[in-house]
Amino acid sequence: RERAVAADWLPSCAATCSHTGDSEPGDAAAISREKLLADERKFILGVEHDIGLTTTATETQDDECGDGNGEKRLGLAAVVLEPEKLWRVTERLRQLESRAEFQAQLLRDTAAVAEVSQYSELNFAYGSTPYRSWYNVFQGEPLVAAMRRVMDSPHQAVDPPSPAVDSHPHVMVWGSSSGWLVFYAALTFGVPAWGYEILPSLVAVAEQIKGEMGVQNAQFTCADMLEACLTHTKVVVLTSQCWDSELFGRAADKLQAELPLGALVVDYTPQ
Repeated sequence: RERAVAADWLPSCAATCSHTGDSEPGDAAAISREKLLADERKFILGVEHDIGLTTTATETQDDECGDGNGEKRLGLAAVVLEPEKLWRVTERLRQLESRAEFQAQLLRDTAAVAEVSQYSELNFAYGSTPYRSWYNVFQGEPLVAAMRRVMDSPHQAVDPPSPAVDSHPHVMVWGSSSGWLVFYAALTFGVPAWGYEILPSLVAVAEQIKGEMGVQNAQFTCADMLEACLTHTKVVVLTSQCWDSELFGRAADKLQAELPLGALVVDYTPQ
């Protein structure tokens, strides 16, 4: 049986990686958070117009299209972008991650899981990726084609939609933390997105936000990502910036052995 023996690896960018949250003094950290929030709000609420200019439901079925002026279009059909909800999710996650109780629980979770698992604490380092960075990566040509395959899949026509993301073609995030990248995919493209995260407190936050904001097409599993079923996975995002070489190697072996042909892997590092 033919299997995917190689995947396209795209380096991502601009993730933060920290065990303890902000390392700056209190006032400086607060100012940095306020600036980050302001920048994220401006980009998230403004990007709807950009997507509207470059993607429409009447584009041709080519993976990329030209507008006659030398500008490439994404060629994504039926883009479902919810900028207001995406902004509310982002704002809420930023608020939660800055709280002392969030960071304290994260440290407790990290120590507890590291003690009973085969992984070192380094692999559980917390980080978050600004939406702009994620968005820019997902404009790459290979990802455009991969996302179109997900968006054009039968899940769009299911009525009522199945609550089980794993039964439809989907985007999967390994190390989904408090849900950042899962929410980005679900609210930008309207596709099923599934996050695997081993730290219970982070999954609890993701589920809390999902419920508070009414996010559809998002699913979270508190388990080792190496146990994930990849049968219907079309895009996998690895939050591997802080993984050690042993974990990275095991993840790569699983992806090469189990991903469907044509699936795409997006990685933070060029390993």
